[in-house]
Amino acid sequence: HHAPADAPAEPMAAVRNSERPLGLLPHTLRGFLPTFGVVQPTGQAFSCCTGCSPSVGRAYRRDGFSFVQRVCESVDALENESGLAEFQKATDDLGAWDESDDESGDDF
Repeated sequence: HHAPADAPAEPMAAVRNSERPLGLLPHTLRGFLPTFGVVQPTGQAFSCCTGCSPSVGRAYRRDGFSFVQRVCESVDALENESGLAEFQKATDDLGAWDESDDESGDDF
């Protein structure tokens, strides 16, 4: 595809009509045991994705194997490079989910 990060998701019907040896390779599948059904949800690309965000792609093109090595050696490197760590901190700062407010008594 000419723009891999912006490529549209292929429909499930493409599995049967695919010329690829392994068929369709979706990002996500959701299965339902009671009905034995499978759906392929699609959505917009996440700007802080640790796999395909623009910042991760730029870092890999810029630093090559040293980027891969840095990510493998540091637990936080990929989240920091993608912007996910900053995104998580921003959502934590909003206080949108405060576990201390949960009075249901369920400990999962």
